[in-house]
Amino acid sequence: MLRPVYRWLCFLGILLLISIGCCEFLVADDKSGLNLDFGIGIAIFFIAYYLLMFVFFILALYYLKFPKIKLLVAVVIFGLFASVLPAIGFWEEISRWLKLKEVIFSTDYDLFKTSALRKTVNSIEKIIFLLLFPCQLLVLLLSFKIRKSFTPAGK
Repeated sequence: MLRPVYRWLCFLGILLLISIGCCEFLVADDKSGLNLDFGIGIAIFFIAYYLLMFVFFILALYYLKFPKIKLLVAVVIFGLFASVLPAIGFWEEISRWLKLKEVIFSTDYDLFKTSALRKTVNSIEKIIFLLLFPCQLLVLLLSFKIRKSFTPAGK
């Protein structure tokens, strides 16, 4: 019963990562809003981090097919590193929802003039990150549960 759910969660995580890539592709040419250029180093870091999250889900699928202890250790290590940024985004968004809203008087002067496309894509990305962290957490926890189902009762 756990294996189909585990496989489904892995595919869902891969689909969420692909959708984040599509969202980033949509706003790649949008120059509205606050444009801070941190250089190529930060871009390489985020690309490597998304690849780390992708490898985590691929390793989890591979672990399902070949349940070795080395793969379990790799899934756990990759899972802990891959869930740091989505966990921070998840915590920030949940804490923002739970805070009391302050009334801010709006003015017609918008300092950063963000386009409607960027606002929409940013809200979609927030929802994706809210879904990605629980998906990663469930895959990580179910890895241990699946390991118990593979081991015989006498060992």
